[in-house]
Amino acid sequence: MYKTHPNYDAASNAFPNLWDDALLSKISFLPRVEGVVSMGSMFAVTLKTEKLGYASMAASEVTKSLRGRGVFARPLGSTVYLMASPTSAPEDCTAQLNILLELLA
Repeated sequence: MYKTHPNYDAASNAFPNLWDDALLSKISFLPRVEGVVSMGSMFAVTLKTEKLGYASMAASEVTKSLRGRGVFARPLGSTVYLMASPTSAPEDCTAQLNILLELLA
């Protein structure tokens, strides 16, 4: 018998958002944050910087700090991306957001 992954929602035929809504809200209101987006296993935070877009190095600095704490992230301009597997435990995503919150606060 086939058994689906616990993260899979058969009713919607999709994997749910893995990122904690309360933490997303906290991060979105930090002074250094322009905005946040989460969808399924992807989370992005755009930082407030003087240089906008790809000319900004702010995301690179945050990404280096995250990697030093064991969180793999990708920078693109002023945006930091965290990407989890659809089968990641939501608790792991919450732990990553807590580290990001600590770094940005």
